[in-house]
Amino acid sequence: MEILDVLAKMDEHLARQDTILAKQDEHLARQDEILARMDDRMAKMTEFMAACHHEAAAAHQTAAVALSRFAEVSLGVDRFVALAERLLADRKAP
Repeated sequence: MEILDVLAKMDEHLARQDTILAKQDEHLARQDEILARMDDRMAKMTEFMAACHHEAAAAHQTAAVALSRFAEVSLGVDRFVALAERLLADRKAP
């Protein structure tokens, strides 16, 4: 009878362990779902960040072109003003 009692206790212990392992499996399955959603959101965020980076690069290029054209126009205006001042000075000179 002692062996049967020991086997019965082992059976109960194994049944409890099975219950614990089943709960752990459920918990891990929920964590897997959470991680899958996080992975999906991170992929979307990465895609969004890439689009933002692309737009920022385009804006930077546009600003660089605008500044370059502004510098060209500014230089032209400065040259025109200098020429006008020189012509006015030449008119005033006897």
